[in-house]
Amino acid sequence: MSDLHEASVLNEDSALPPVSEDDALLHAMAWLTRHHGRDRSPASLIAGMPITGAVAPDQALRILREAGFNAGLVQRRISEIHPLLLPAVVLLNNRDACIITKRLDDGQRYEVVMPGEECHTVFATQAELEAEHTGFLLVASPQVQAAANTHGLGALRDPKSHWLWGTMRRFLPYYRSALLAAMLSNLLMLVSGLVAGL
Repeated sequence: MSDLHEASVLNEDSALPPVSEDDALLHAMAWLTRHHGRDRSPASLIAGMPITGAVAPDQALRILREAGFNAGLVQRRISEIHPLLLPAVVLLNNRDACIITKRLDDGQRYEVVMPGEECHTVFATQAELEAEHTGFLLVASPQVQAAANTHGLGALRDPKSHWLWGTMRRFLPYYRSALLAAMLSNLLMLVSGLVAGL
C-alpha cells in the first residue's frame, strides 16, 4: 500500500511544471499563500497555466485568484504603503521582487523577505527600496470562504437536494397539518352555513 502511495506522489510531482529559482515573483506568491495559511508550492500555483518563463504581474493576479485570493496591483511609493496592505510584494527592476512584511518603528527601515527556495529576511531602508522599486505593489488577501449556514432554512435543507423540493420535503409534516386544519375549517364553515339555511 505504501508503494502505491509513493508512486502516486511521484506521479503528482512529475506532473508539476519546473520552477526557476530566479522567478522571484512566483516564489513571493508562494510565500504569501504560506503566510495566509493556504500553503501552495510555486509549482502547484502555475500547474495547468499557459506560462513560459518568469511570471508577469498580470499573470500573477490570475494565479492568485485561481488559488482563492483577492489580488490587485496598486501604484504606491514605498513611503505611501499603508500598514494594512502589508505584507505586500514589491515589484522591483529587472523582473525582481521582494516582500515587505512590516515598517519598523523609525519609519525609515523595513523588514523585507527575499523570496526563493529558501526565503530569508533582511532589513532595508526606504531609500534602498525606492532605488529598485518600479512603483507597483502586488497585494493579496484570502477570499472569504462561505461558512456553512447553521441557522434558518439553510441548516434544515440537504445541500445535495434541489433548493425548493428539498425544503418542501423537509417541512412536509407541517404542510400536512396545515392542509388538514384548512380542510376542517372549511368543512365546519360549510356545515354551519347549511345548518343556518335550515
